[in-house]
Amino acid sequence: MLAAVMLKPFTIEFQDVPRPVPGPGEVLVRVKAAGICGGDVHFYDGSNPYARYPQIFGHELAGVIEETGPGVTGRQAGRAWSSSPPCPAGHAIRAVSANTTPARISA
Repeated sequence: MLAAVMLKPFTIEFQDVPRPVPGPGEVLVRVKAAGICGGDVHFYDGSNPYARYPQIFGHELAGVIEETGPGVTGRQAGRAWSSSPPCPAGHAIRAVSANTTPARISA
């Protein structure tokens, strides 16, 4: 899949990365829209002391569940999903970039 990867402050590059596979308790979401928050801006400009590079950033999103991992109940493919978790991409949520990019989210 294509992802916007922040390589260092002020440098973002679109790269092909492996498509996430939902693990236990996770869902795979096809992202339809993503927001940029203040934290993302501070990662971009290098002013966040917790910033680590390279990083696929973004965690405010809306989309459609594409696939569910083992043990997920009450959520199914085709259902709308939105998320704004207070954590960086790559932790509870897996990277977003542009329209229709899959993301892995803890359900």
